[in-house]
Amino acid sequence: MKNSSLLSPGLNFFLITFSVFFISALSTSAQYPRNVLIENFGGFYHQPQGKVVNWIDSLSEKFPGDVIPICYYVTPCLAGCDPEDPLSLHKTAAIDSRSFYYPYHVAPATDVYVDGIYGFLPWALGWSSPIPPCSDSTILQRALVPSPLSINVQHTFNSTYDTMHIHVEITAAANFIGGTNSKLRVVPIEEYIQFPEPIGSFNYHVSRIPRVVRDMTPDQIGVYVGTINAGSTSSYDFNWAVNNVYDLNTLRAVAFVQDDPTMEVIQAGQSQFVAIPIADCSVSFSKKYYCPQNGNNVYPEIKISNEGVFTIHQLNIDYGIYGGNMYNTTWTGSMLPGTSMILALNFPLLPPGSSILEVNVQSDLPYDTRPHNNLLHFEPAAHENTLQYMTMYVPGQVYYPFTEDFESGTYPPFGWNIETTGSEDAWALSPHGGFLASPNLILAPLGLMFKYHPWNERTSIVTPAIDFTNAISPVVSFDLAYKCKNYGGVQTDYDTLNIWASNDCGESWQLIYRKDESQITTALPCSMTNMWTPSSAAEWMTDTVSILQFVGINSVLLKFEAISGEGQSLYLDNINVAEGMVTGIHNANAVAEIMMYPNPSTGIVNISVPQEEELSDPQFRLIDVTGRIVYEVSDIENQKSGFSVDLGVLESGMYTAEIIDHNTSIFRKQFIKE
Repeated sequence: MKNSSLLSPGLNFFLITFSVFFISALSTSAQYPRNVLIENFGGFYHQPQGKVVNWIDSLSEKFPGDVIPICYYVTPCLAGCDPEDPLSLHKTAAIDSRSFYYPYHVAPATDVYVDGIYGFLPWALGWSSPIPPCSDSTILQRALVPSPLSINVQHTFNSTYDTMHIHVEITAAANFIGGTNSKLRVVPIEEYIQFPEPIGSFNYHVSRIPRVVRDMTPDQIGVYVGTINAGSTSSYDFNWAVNNVYDLNTLRAVAFVQDDPTMEVIQAGQSQFVAIPIADCSVSFSKKYYCPQNGNNVYPEIKISNEGVFTIHQLNIDYGIYGGNMYNTTWTGSMLPGTSMILALNFPLLPPGSSILEVNVQSDLPYDTRPHNNLLHFEPAAHENTLQYMTMYVPGQVYYPFTEDFESGTYPPFGWNIETTGSEDAWALSPHGGFLASPNLILAPLGLMFKYHPWNERTSIVTPAIDFTNAISPVVSFDLAYKCKNYGGVQTDYDTLNIWASNDCGESWQLIYRKDESQITTALPCSMTNMWTPSSAAEWMTDTVSILQFVGINSVLLKFEAISGEGQSLYLDNINVAEGMVTGIHNANAVAEIMMYPNPSTGIVNISVPQEEELSDPQFRLIDVTGRIVYEVSDIENQKSGFSVDLGVLESGMYTAEIIDHNTSIFRKQFIKE
């Protein structure tokens, strides 16, 4: 540390006299513009953090040049839970300690402090705090309060970019007596981290994480500021070993002076970005489905890209399956900037099922500006939210016809795979009972359940590769149970069930079935609970979909995808792929033996109803393969015994015909318009 006066001892008497007068004036009036420090403590397994992140990300637009936000990502869960936060895995002891600096640290809440004197503890639907509350207007008012100090921060790197040199200068407008109360604290931060997939839980998934604190140097205690005379500058220098940084070009250093007894931050400052020539070798997965042919082995593929400005001549690649042996291979050649290549990895025979592939690629580049993207790595403590990792699927091979009732005791069943876009539970075995499938109403002990998920989160279960070589008229049938959800009498859920098919081992998918909550509801009235379970046969239905287009193909995957609208549990059972007719949806209250003919048809279609049944207020509609209603009629004559409709205006293709009576779907069937 050094002190350097801004006044030269060689000035003449007049200037010295003027300077003394000027310093005296500074002691009573001169101040510096304030930079407001906003400190956030949180973790992404807790719901409000995403809400706070979005707010913090907006501050630079609201208060340009007036605020300096920083975010300490910690693990507030103190009882041994598994965090869903990759950033908390990189926290240091200094960050952990700092999270308990303020007296109102409330785990697992997300805490925000403004200059140490205002703050709030945000929860899901509002804001509350035992300390003075803070709002945007409070921040603006705080920014208008001058500070007695000015802080200038600069940073540079050594030649290998693994050490960050931080230089801080503190200038006092008036005599500043810090003593042992005022500390200078220095925080290396990343301006933002862009994750390939959203992280977090509940309703606030975010991909762009701003102002990430990496450490405190030399520690969380800081260094004493002491006394700085009016008009003088004190300088401080620190070296920080760069660690757990996602992108060197987003690094900054933040410095602030804080009065410990009052916890008030007196002033803050931050460095500007230092442009570093990009040297970056990244790895990603090329594809995730690998279908063995005739029992042959599969070879996972990775994509390696040169995203920097230097040519890569050598790669050393360590790879393996999570929890298993690691292997090594070396590549030599010339990979120019902006180019990429696909490498197939040689493994011992991989069994059907899902495997987590781990890869570490080291290049001959002089340094790495983005050291995290040369890894495919799974961290179980962070569930599925590390920067990137690869789950590859090797489907089993089964022959047509094919059925799965989830009664084997093994889950997922042999050759099946489960996918999910988030960190919540995926398709899982349900202990609440399956479809009452047999005539004597014997309850199947296990079904398949889609649990409560955040909005738009998707989870899928994928069948083994099915051989349709000998199929003639294949259909998929399955049992389904679902209850709509509401709040205050208003339906609030928007859940969807899709079925996709792929005949190229997951390279592309064709949508063959799509229904939203209005079409899959099997139980009324709607419920306010999140985890409804079916309790009778009347709360189940059977639905079917034609897959004629895959006849003769020897490897077809079917994917059942549930898309959450923050609604209910969705249950599936008894998935059958076999010969048959698409008989439509039915349940315990369905009208029996309704017939629709001719099918296929070029125009007039007849619907007949058994004499013992009576339709009082029927509606007829056709739904295309995207789920869009393309034809609907409600004014139907001769409705007791049946009716006819003219569909000649429709385009040729496959549709779902549906009959609704008294707001209840009583008949669904695939219809082909020629």
